[in-house]
Amino acid sequence: MELRNELQPPIRKKVNKKQLEQLIMTVEDAYEFNQDYAEFLLQINELLPPSKSITLSEIRSYSGVCSLDEFIDDILTISPKLIKDITKEELFHIINFIMEDPCNKDIHYYINLLEKNFPNGNTWDLIFNPDVLGYDLKNSPSAKEIAELVFSSQPR
Repeated sequence: MELRNELQPPIRKKVNKKQLEQLIMTVEDAYEFNQDYAEFLLQINELLPPSKSITLSEIRSYSGVCSLDEFIDDILTISPKLIKDITKEELFHIINFIMEDPCNKDIHYYINLLEKNFPNGNTWDLIFNPDVLGYDLKNSPSAKEIAELVFSSQPR
């Protein structure tokens, strides 16, 4: 099933990831050595999509959560829109896509899309940490089961 256009990730602005990586590391080093980092932070934000900007605290905290490459992918991902009419079948296909290829460059977009449109669904935990919700890791829910749980968690 091909997802309709409004569910597809937007086309990303072409950005030199190496340049962005270097600027982030420069901000981290400048902060560490009590040097001015404001100009580098401004340069980073100029490279991001128009709806995005990051702060020093976001740069300082990513390392405990993800790799620098994942952080860059996340900050380059445009925030998804609220789409009130996502069907259960579309939800299943998105979840299945995430589960089949968790390293895909569009994963951040799709996870953000699900979290925005199904905020009560525990989507992240159902996909990546089902044990937190009481599931046995050997019998983790399938993409179809997760879609059922997430879809039924929302008043539609």
